[in-house]
Formats: sequence, structure tokens, C-alpha cells
Amino acid sequence: DSNGNTYSIDCTVGSPYPTRNEVTSLPYTSFTSVSFTDYVVTTGNYPYGSFENCTLLKNITFGINVWRIEYRSFKNTGIEELVLPSNITRIGEEAFMNCSQFTKIVIPETVTYIEPKAFYNCTNLTKAIFLGKTPPYLSTEVFNGCDNLTIYVPKGYVGVYSSANYCWPTYANKIKETPYCGI
Repeated sequence: DSNGNTYSIDCTVGSPYPTRNEVTSLPYTSFTSVSFTDYVVTTGNYPYGSFENCTLLKNITFGINVWRIEYRSFKNTGIEELVLPSNITRIGEEAFMNCSQFTKIVIPETVTYIEPKAFYNCTNLTKAIFLGKTPPYLSTEVFNGCDNLTIYVPKGYVGVYSSANYCWPTYANKIKETPYCGI
């Protein structure tokens, strides 16, 4: 914080789950970095929206056991870029909504479901890089408000993504082959 104090929350296996009250009892808007080194984020075990409105939060590190990002977990934070690890399978509703500093997200092939408004109104999000050849289920309004977004997919899979399930056709004009080597 402005006084040079640092704050941390233990998010390791076997630790009690931090509650919304525990997070907000600290000057939680001063968080700049959060690491989930070995913590399993599952439905009902981690409080919804725990880091919501932590506008100074720029860095998130996920460990190998984190497989799901819950509802509103990082809504309205200061995250700029994020490469999700290959163990993530689901991105929750409004998980990164209103993250106006967000410019780039890399989504691994293990993600099978992206819930409504996951990246809604991330106004500076310009790159969403999908690594999988099979498009994840894309729910409603996932990228609405991301007006300058380009969605990059593996070479030869633009048609697969553009015509995939549910909401992919909504973003068909934003889907391009990835120019990134190794990504």
C-alpha cells in the first residue's frame, strides 16, 4: 500500500479458504499480485468475487492444481496480460469483466467452457489467443464490449471456430489464424 506494507493470502493446499471478508479486511484494493501456487479452485470452495475491484492487481500466477476460475474472481482488476496454464478447464461468469487494462489473454486447449460475460467490457483487450483445435463452448456476451479484439486460433481452424457452437458465429469477423510461432 502507500505506506510500504505488503499483504498476502495463503492459497495453498490444506489452508483454510480465504473468505471475501478476510480479503476485504485487508486494504485489498492495494493488492498488486496474487499467486495460487498449489490451490484447487472449485465450485463452492473459493468465494465468488474475492478479488473483485482490486484495481491495482496486475499479476496473477496460477499453480498446477488450479483448474477453474470462478464467478467474478478478478472482475474490475488491473490485469494487463494473462497466460492461463494448461490445467484450466473453465472460465467462470464475469471472471474478468470490466478489466479495462487487459490487453491479451492466452487460453490453453484444456479450456472447454467459457461462461457468460467472462471478458465482457474489457475495452482494451486486443488479443485472445486460443491454443486448442477444438473450440471451447462459448456462452453469451463473452467478448461484448471488446471492440478492438482479434481472436487468434490455430492455423487452418478459422472455419471450425467461426461455425462452432452457440456464440462463436457472433465473433466470426474477429477470428484470424494465429501469426504467433509456438503459440
